[in-house]
Amino acid sequence: MNDPCKGEWFLTYLYDTPYKENQEEQWDYIRDLSEVVNIPWAVIGDLNITLNPDEKLNHAFSLSSSSITHKLREADLSYLGFSENPFTWTSNKHGTGRIKIRLDRALINSEWFLKYPDSSLSHVSQNGSDHTPILLQLYNNISVKDFLFANKLTNTRKQLSLWNKNTFGHIQRTITNLKDKLTSLQKTDSNGRNTNKVLQIEVVIAQWDEIESSFWRQQGKDKLFGEMDMNTKYHTRTNMRRSRNRIDSLLAPDDEDNTKLLQIPSEAEIFDTLMSMEAWTSPGPDGFPPGFYQTQWNTIKVDLIEMIQNFFLSGFILKQLNKTRFLSNS
Repeated sequence: MNDPCKGEWFLTYLYDTPYKENQEEQWDYIRDLSEVVNIPWAVIGDLNITLNPDEKLNHAFSLSSSSITHKLREADLSYLGFSENPFTWTSNKHGTGRIKIRLDRALINSEWFLKYPDSSLSHVSQNGSDHTPILLQLYNNISVKDFLFANKLTNTRKQLSLWNKNTFGHIQRTITNLKDKLTSLQKTDSNGRNTNKVLQIEVVIAQWDEIESSFWRQQGKDKLFGEMDMNTKYHTRTNMRRSRNRIDSLLAPDDEDNTKLLQIPSEAEIFDTLMSMEAWTSPGPDGFPPGFYQTQWNTIKVDLIEMIQNFFLSGFILKQLNKTRFLSNS
């Protein structure tokens, strides 16, 4: 998972050619690309290079040429390392082939190492392929359970998006069509014959107006909701957001306060912080507003607490928690 506080990073997925005569050109491209990449960068995949003799077993597979290793240095790319099985390719799909070679790996630049010094590469269990899957983790304390929970959140967001589209469709288009029907009924009314139909449509329009105003309240992060205008002020305020949550510095060096700020949060502290947040403001980096976690607390609290305590959070709850700690200690 990504930490939004650390800014952007660049990831290149590469399947390097197995033909030695074509490798030079491919790594020339990577070297040239490095000249325009000024942020943390990782190159990952089946790179088809071997750097040391211990990366192969029972095979005369030649080491990569010194020219390629030189291009890696010019591109400021170094080998990340790995954990688990030392080989990522075997001569059968069960991981038990007599011939074994390490072909899949990750390379990182200096910026990546500075921003993500705890990142690691794991060789996952091989199943059904002659290659071992590899997993790049930005933090070494991420568990498989956290990873699965993050995937569940992603799938939930996709399903909710489809549900929203199928249930509500285009809000403004629906409101426009209803108002057109209302105008037609009013225009063709004779002796009040269309009154009941008009009243019914007015009720539906009011419902859709509330849906639209709720949408713009979330987009605008607005806490106020007056009766004079249902929608307009949210359109105008959406592009006028101002962040009030950033802590620029601690004015006095207090070791005790710093220790408190760095403590792993307890379940009670996480719960209190989450429940104190405005429910339906704009979503956080993971696509969910605080209200989602508040209403689904009993379902997801175990996984959510573990993610927060592992600093594997979607950003906005952790930021609010740190702000709360800072204000309580000041």
